[in-house]
Amino acid sequence: MAPRPALNLVPAIQQAITVLLTTYEPEFLRFGYNLFLSFAVILIAWHGIRMMLSHDGLGDQMFEFAKLLLFIAFGYGLIAFYESPLPGIGGLLQQPDHRPDRALRERPGSTSVRQHLSAFR
Repeated sequence: MAPRPALNLVPAIQQAITVLLTTYEPEFLRFGYNLFLSFAVILIAWHGIRMMLSHDGLGDQMFEFAKLLLFIAFGYGLIAFYESPLPGIGGLLQQPDHRPDRALRERPGSTSVRQHLSAFR
């Protein structure tokens, strides 16, 4: 009886994951966005109910609420601008490079980070 070829399980799984992510990426992004908004609404409502039923001073509670809103805004920004370029930065973060100085030098109309840092010396 001839030996059966070995099944390369790890490369097969990696290829399946890559195909899944490239094919259904918009659905994954939409699912993550909706899930994030749902959790954000729950957190804001929970914090509001806690503020309403608490007997503590309003100053500390408002500070905690502001921290919660900043946390939600940061998470929203990460999700909303995952595919599209950031306003004011453009497509600089679209294809990550290990040398950010090179990306700034190749962008038209921008100066290198070293030039900016040398101005502070």
